[in-house]
Amino acid sequence: MPTYRQILFKALNIALTHRSLWFFGFFTALFGAGGEIELLLQSSSLGENQGVIVSFFAGFFEGGFFNAATLSGLFNLMLSQPFSFLIFLFLLTLVLAAMVLVVWLLIVSQVALVNGALLVLKNQSVSWSESFKVGMANFWPIFFINTLLKVISWGLLAVLAALTVLNFSGLTPLFVFGFMLFVWLILFLSFITKYAILFIVTKKQQAGQAVKGALNLFSKNWLLSLEVAVTLFVIYWLVNSAFLVLFREVMAYVLFQRPGAIGGYIFFSFVIFAFLQMLLAVFHWISWVIVFQILNNKQLAFNSRLVDGFKKIFG
Repeated sequence: MPTYRQILFKALNIALTHRSLWFFGFFTALFGAGGEIELLLQSSSLGENQGVIVSFFAGFFEGGFFNAATLSGLFNLMLSQPFSFLIFLFLLTLVLAAMVLVVWLLIVSQVALVNGALLVLKNQSVSWSESFKVGMANFWPIFFINTLLKVISWGLLAVLAALTVLNFSGLTPLFVFGFMLFVWLILFLSFITKYAILFIVTKKQQAGQAVKGALNLFSKNWLLSLEVAVTLFVIYWLVNSAFLVLFREVMAYVLFQRPGAIGGYIFFSFVIFAFLQMLLAVFHWISWVIVFQILNNKQLAFNSRLVDGFKKIFG
């Protein structure tokens, strides 16, 4: 029976030695390398941490970009200065096109990373171009699943936010219950999304079939899945916490001893941080691919450590 130690060391070895996965890991890291538990913790802010792209649009709304005054001003600009209005539209189109390109690259990289990890585990050579083709071929089903998760999550958030503006007796218990339900549903959806992506990439399934398989796999291994997610998040948190502590200590030294080198130190630290996030993203997905392969292998047994522990204690 495989152990967590074997899985994690194998994933770490692959992440460190197979540099062909690093390019895809860099862009996949923009999705976040903390996994489900990071998403769970972010949900406690009621949507304040939505990511770069969502925050971009949120900033437009919060800043009044789409209010009546702004739209009226744009209309007047179009009538009075059509050339300036065309330049504005051109720049806005460039920004939107860049954002679409980033989304496309993130999803393609995520799929390519999973496919590359699968090839490595099968002792096959990883072709950068072939992995990229696999990513492009599976873009739409993965995009659909990721988008569906976001839409459902925002819908749940909207319901929860609506409770905060209501004012009637018994609101607090209802809000607490709604918040707890929201958090666990988000966690559940994130696991279904991850397993569905793995089914699509590794089993070549359609989106609907993959979601059905993900539901079945998670229902049978929900506690083990949570254990894996917690373990990976603890590693993610420890690595980043250690980096932050080291960064602060060295920063204090540089400020007092070598203030002229502060610019170079910040740049070097940023490069190291980006490299760590890339490695964590590669390590994260390789670990899940290994776990997924084990769970789908009827010849191997991989049980929850909590369940095994209770069995040993209570016989």
